Amino acid sequence: MDHEPPAEPAEPQPSPLTAVLQFFVVPLVVVALAAGVFLMFGYLTREDKSFAETLAEVRAGSLTRRWQAAYELSRRVVADPEAARASGVGPLVIDTFESARGEDARVRRYLASVLGALGDPAALPALVAALEDADPETRAHAAWALAALGDRRAVAALIERLRGEQDKEVRSVTAYALGRLGDPAALPALRVASEASDPALAWQATFARAQLGDATARPALLRLLDPGYVSAAPGITPEQQLEVRLNALRALVLVAEPEDRKLLSRLAAEDPELKLQAAAHEALAQLEARLAGTR
Repeated sequence: MDHEPPAEPAEPQPSPLTAVLQFFVVPLVVVALAAGVFLMFGYLTREDKSFAETLAEVRAGSLTRRWQAAYELSRRVVADPEAARASGVGPLVIDTFESARGEDARVRRYLASVLGALGDPAALPALVAALEDADPETRAHAAWALAALGDRRAVAALIERLRGEQDKEVRSVTAYALGRLGDPAALPALRVASEASDPALAWQATFARAQLGDATARPALLRLLDPGYVSAAPGITPEQQLEVRLNALRALVLVAEPEDRKLLSRLAAEDPELKLQAAAHEALAQLEARLAGTR
């Protein structure tokens, strides 16, 4: 059911990115930054406004209305990016994103997500610059948006951010972005990150290495398929444990060896998690297809 926005909306607690990234894994970044982040207030606007009209409120509304409008715009653009592109708002979103520097950080966070969903290469310079933003969540949203853009020209800046960043959530999203962009130049930095003391960052970097075809990630991925190993991480929930193992399974297929057939077959037949059984069946088929293609 739709609800009217509150007259005086409270600051979200905790912030959407931090809440999700307390234990960050690959699919969750998409949920956090491309969908789930826009559900946190529990309301949808009743007003039938164009993309341009909503953006105008971001640019000229009251302090409270600006971030609300940015939230509404991001929700709508993520839900229908094709319509948003056709509306022609992209250049104005970039301009609004840049002009909002130093103002309410929430506006910049939501607009970064809009830029990622729009996929306009013209947003690259603004998003790369946002990797230096004073607000950690804006830096993380910018890293996610650069991953969504898919432009490898961002790789050097993301590597620098991964190496120099102190915020663990930003580092995790940055590692994710480097895996998505697929440039092997990121491997040295990702290998260092995969040794981090923070499990979320280490595991995310390991998944990214597998995406880049790094066979040396395989031993770590095999460990992550062990539920006993994953459950020992501080504060991890059963749902997060399953998500980590699913990610490890998907990543393992990219670097698996023929002898991994036995493990995948066992997981497909015996693992207590039905989702993991199904994923193992699929992974086994993918491995067989990959090995057949190399003969």
